[in-house]
Amino acid sequence: MDIVKSILEKNNEGVKCIRNGCYDDARQAFKIALSLLKKFYERHLSNQESYKYRHPPLDLVACTIPNFQNKNLCYGAHYIYQNALLAFLDRNSKTEDVLKRKKRVCLTALITFNLSLAYHCKAHDQFHSRSDYIKVLRLYKSAWNALQTDPSVSIKEQMSSEVVALGILNNMGVVFHELASYEHARYCFTTLRHVLLSKSASVLSLTTEARDGMVMNALFQEEEKTAAAA
Repeated sequence: MDIVKSILEKNNEGVKCIRNGCYDDARQAFKIALSLLKKFYERHLSNQESYKYRHPPLDLVACTIPNFQNKNLCYGAHYIYQNALLAFLDRNSKTEDVLKRKKRVCLTALITFNLSLAYHCKAHDQFHSRSDYIKVLRLYKSAWNALQTDPSVSIKEQMSSEVVALGILNNMGVVFHELASYEHARYCFTTLRHVLLSKSASVLSLTTEARDGMVMNALFQEEEKTAAAA
């Protein structure tokens, strides 16, 4: 379990770096965590299983930093969800039962989402170029694709139960809008709106600030659509 401990430590180190505004250090930590995770897959899973599951045989608990009022960003009229996720082993679960469970953390998606945030926050703070935002978008897409590879959780269930999916939808919408890809932005925000209306456990677990910010994005997009049609 030493490699697992190192993966989680590097991820959590990166989360704290984001909290402190050290985005380069955060990116480095998340990249190391993903590299270690790849080695873990190769060591513990066959090629076929690695392709199918993309998950280590571990139960994990994910959470944001306790009592941390994160400075979630507003880019122009849009809200950016900036709560990177910590990850810990769940010592109360049995390893052999994990692959049979329907609700579990997709560690690849979690770390890739955190890495995306590090790039997104730096691009926002330093007014980076269009190519930088395209790279941010590719990372968010990679995190989304990692969620979809879980064979035990449907796409609908993922969107309603995984906080990371809410963050991806919201932030991809913001980046698409920044890149003037308004139809893609509208799709992300419309999907986000439907998830928010579900009032699932993960939606209710968001802070009031995060829920209000995501709702603002969804409603802003609807107002833009109405104005364009007028």
